[in-house]
Amino acid sequence: MSGRLLRSTTRPVERLLVAAPATIIYLLLLSSTTLLIHSLSAGAADRVLDSESTNLDHLARDPLHVIVGSAFLMPGGLRTMLTLPLWGALVALAEWRLGTRLVALVFSAGHVAATLLVAAGLRVGVQADVIGRSVMNVQDVGPSYGFFAIAGAMTALLEPRLRRISVALLALCVTVPLVTSHSFSDVGHLLALGIGFAFAPIVARRSTAQLGRLTCASAGRHFVGYLGYRA
Repeated sequence: MSGRLLRSTTRPVERLLVAAPATIIYLLLLSSTTLLIHSLSAGAADRVLDSESTNLDHLARDPLHVIVGSAFLMPGGLRTMLTLPLWGALVALAEWRLGTRLVALVFSAGHVAATLLVAAGLRVGVQADVIGRSVMNVQDVGPSYGFFAIAGAMTALLEPRLRRISVALLALCVTVPLVTSHSFSDVGHLLALGIGFAFAPIVARRSTAQLGRLTCASAGRHFVGYLGYRA
């Protein structure tokens, strides 16, 4: 009995590792760094986050280091980790359907391009004296740009009616905070989502060549069925 239970538990885990290896490794690293920072004192945690922030000062001095490092840190501690399972499920489904290379490309494009576009806009604003110079050293870390890019790209896998609804909801999710808070991070989310939408034709062609369009229910059934559970 115990052997059967162990097999029924380990088989889905093994299949998940095969279906989305990069996602699993990335989420483990991201969770570990977030928990580690949460265990530090407030001052020490701020110093770590500040050192990896993609602010204008750091991007001018060591862009590669902070662009990569910021993707492995989540601000907000344990509160923000509550959203990680949702994002993780989306990225794992994307990797399973599209492959590791394409998902990594979409995530990287969203993270890097949105970061640099936001930085360019901030620098123009600082030089024009429209934005205060304090933004040069602001704290800005996290993988949310990459996640939003994947969310945008994944809409191409959905049936037309559901795709239109999803695009509208995602656009609402990024525009409402932008209008209410006027945060540069919200501008980055909007840009990252647009970058994800730009990948939609590539994703659609890849999907047509493989499993066809998805509804939310069929996506869940396919993935859960792959892992070895009955759906």
